[in-house]
Amino acid sequence: MPLTVFADVTEMHSTYSERETGFRLGGRGRFHAILDVLGTYDTNTLYSDINPQSDFVFDITPGAEFRWNSHKLEVDSGYRFNFHRNLEQTIQNDLAHRANIEGKYRWSRRISTIVEEKFEKTTDPADVEIPERLARLTNEASAEILYSTPGKDLDFGLRYTNMYRRYDASLSALSYYNNKVSITSRVNISSHFRFLPKSVLFSNIEYGHNDFRDDPTTVNANSDSDGVTISAGIRSQFSRRFGAMVQMGTSLVFFDTGPNAYNVTGGVRGDYQNGRGLSLLFGYSRIAQISTFTNYREEHRFNLDWKLKIFRKFELSSQILFQLIDFSGPTTNIDGSARSDIVLQSTSTLKYSMRKWLDLLLRYQADWRSSNSIAPLFGTASADFLKHQISGGFSVYY
Repeated sequence: MPLTVFADVTEMHSTYSERETGFRLGGRGRFHAILDVLGTYDTNTLYSDINPQSDFVFDITPGAEFRWNSHKLEVDSGYRFNFHRNLEQTIQNDLAHRANIEGKYRWSRRISTIVEEKFEKTTDPADVEIPERLARLTNEASAEILYSTPGKDLDFGLRYTNMYRRYDASLSALSYYNNKVSITSRVNISSHFRFLPKSVLFSNIEYGHNDFRDDPTTVNANSDSDGVTISAGIRSQFSRRFGAMVQMGTSLVFFDTGPNAYNVTGGVRGDYQNGRGLSLLFGYSRIAQISTFTNYREEHRFNLDWKLKIFRKFELSSQILFQLIDFSGPTTNIDGSARSDIVLQSTSTLKYSMRKWLDLLLRYQADWRSSNSIAPLFGTASADFLKHQISGGFSVYY
């Protein structure tokens, strides 16, 4: 069952939405104009270890956002267009459209309904995970009914999601529909057990069906599948400064033809805020998958994100991701050994808030991968690489 990852337009500027910017409409609504401009020097734009090609990259991202907030109705919507251009390596050029709208209506103190639509169309250039151009179109629609007790001790949700996704690579295309029904719950257990820290127990049960759009009679046709996902965890706030979360889950996928597949995930996360402008988010997760294609895949992920407020207008932040990946499959090493990758991604950003609607940005990013494999994987030439990016620009949220 695929995991859906969206760049939600209304979440991209979540820190801005708290500021009193925008054009007020009807007393309850606000319209915001968005413009991001970024210039980047990239030391290895094609992710190569043999012949790195440096280049200058320009990103211009205009957009708009509308929010409405009343006692009964909340609406968040947005659209962004990204114009990505390389000065020399034009094969990495990209045009991307992203839009979303979400509406929440409160029928009573206990019952509310959420309806959401997300759309994304992009001609993704190569990146750290897949060093090949991959056009992608995704449309996701969902509806959810939420039940909450007046004291917020219990939340219960029933959600239906329909997603269409299409991939276009250099040699092939893939498209499918995914329909999911999920049941989520959240229980405040500290209200029943006073000796525990402030804790919330949450769970999710999901059933999904994948319907591939290719001809099932052709060679190597994709098989439709059904899957079940179960996950649960606990989130505790030990003090005003420190909180932690533990989560585990498993998925079972049943194909119409061929062997089935499953995966097991688990992870821990902690966060810290000192009340003086410093916040930390750190975590570890493990994913183990067995399927007909990869045979076996195991991934360990370590992440550390931090943000520090410097004086009144400066903010320094950093995101670090470290991955250990081991897997075996039909396209691994030529000698038949299991493939092993080590990936490190690090981004540091210095932000200066010149106005409440204008930020200046200076950013450094480093990506590194070490692999024992030189054979193609997923139709891509996967190899070691190291790249550095230095960026500067501004962000407008008015």
